[in-house]
Amino acid sequence: MSRIAEVKDENELSSEAVEVLRFSEKAGAPDPRMAKILLRSPAGVAFLQYWAEALYKGDLPHRLKEIVRIYLSASHGCAYCSVVRSTLGAEQGIDDELLLKLDDIDTNDCLFAQEKSALRFAKKMKGGEADSDAVFDDLREHFTDEEIIELGLLCGIVLGGGSFAKLLHVVTWEEVCSLKPSMQDLKNLGD
Repeated sequence: MSRIAEVKDENELSSEAVEVLRFSEKAGAPDPRMAKILLRSPAGVAFLQYWAEALYKGDLPHRLKEIVRIYLSASHGCAYCSVVRSTLGAEQGIDDELLLKLDDIDTNDCLFAQEKSALRFAKKMKGGEADSDAVFDDLREHFTDEEIIELGLLCGIVLGGGSFAKLLHVVTWEEVCSLKPSMQDLKNLGD
């Protein structure tokens, strides 16, 4: 059970918050359950607006950003964020087969070269190992400086926001794995 309750009555929300909630219901990510928690606060409304911009707009393909989001979520142990899927991501081929192979980025035949580079960066950023010229040399083979900025900010949002989402206990790994046993392998990604 979540540590902070969802808003039950949409009449309590501002028109701006209702708009964010409608977007989350249509897009699938951010998930409406999390939106109903965060929309209790004006800061939560602003965060979800920024999150939607970061995930669905910009220079990087949504598929790449969604894969990075799920990878980082699983690797820092957030069951909730790991199982949330955007509608657009599903349309772009993000499925369990692809995700369950994320433990070995470089041999994953479901990923494009740019996605592999982004995931290598995300892994190093999560581990505090991204501060090297070699990491940026790898990124520059696949991304412009503007895209590197976008990727870095996305990783930062996922690592920070996802850590908070994990603490909220919206969905636990036990609940996820009982509904979908294959997710046990995704849970072990961070090990």
